[in-house]
Amino acid sequence: MDKNELRKQLYEKRKAIVQEHPEVLVGLQESISAWLRQRDFSCAGFYRPFRHEPDITQVLCAWAKTCGGQLAVPRVDDAAGGLMHFCLWSEDMPTVKGAFGIEEPENDILVRPDIIFSPCVGINRTGYRLGNGGGFFDRYLSAGRLLPKPPVTVAVAFDELITDENYQQSHDIAFDWIVTQSGFVSTKSRQA
Repeated sequence: MDKNELRKQLYEKRKAIVQEHPEVLVGLQESISAWLRQRDFSCAGFYRPFRHEPDITQVLCAWAKTCGGQLAVPRVDDAAGGLMHFCLWSEDMPTVKGAFGIEEPENDILVRPDIIFSPCVGINRTGYRLGNGGGFFDRYLSAGRLLPKPPVTVAVAFDELITDENYQQSHDIAFDWIVTQSGFVSTKSRQA
């Protein structure tokens, strides 16, 4: 299937799930909460919801308060070039509208998360996500793979957004985990 047509179909499916089945989002949040309680991370990078992406903000805020961890969200450096970095974020920080109207912290305090939760329009079973098409997360994660300890990566989806389609390109980065309302699935041997 054409990548753009697949993206369009999955956008509609995700929108319907978010609008019509709030219990699915609750299940997704419960999956994340239970999984994080069993692991030791110090900084979780995540996203500010856009285009009906599942909102995992509250579950990560609860995790940060419980374990004393930090939270970080993307800040776009170059919208045309698809470049971003993660900066420190908390619920009480002042924010501004950044690229694409997505909320970003007003103060830009650079951090490197040790785990990154990324939204996806869809994801295949081998961990390749279909995003919005700008390549922001792929570029960021590609550079992070060169670090001595790359961040653990988690694609956030719903069961209904997992596909058997092979749409990945040579520059795409496979994610370590997929989380849905049914729980976490490892996509390769790397465990965290």
